Amino acid sequence: MTDSSGPPRREIALGAYAVGLAFDASGSVLALSTGAGRVGFLPSDPKSEEAMREVQAHGGASLC
Repeated sequence: MTDSSGPPRREIALGAYAVGLAFDASGSVLALSTGAGRVGFLPSDPKSEEAMREVQAHGGASLC
C-alpha cells in the first residue's frame, strides 16, 4: 500500500548496505556508497526516472 500523505520517495535496490550518502554542491545528485565497494549516483529528485549510475570503487567488502 502506498502512503500518498508522506514526502515523495524513490526506492532502489542496492544489493548491499548503504554505508555513506552525500549530495553534490548543487544538491542535484545523490552519491551513495555500499559496503560491497560500489558507488552509485542518482538525481536527488525522487520523481526522476533516470537510472542510477554505478562504479566499482574497490573489490570485496568494506570492514571499516
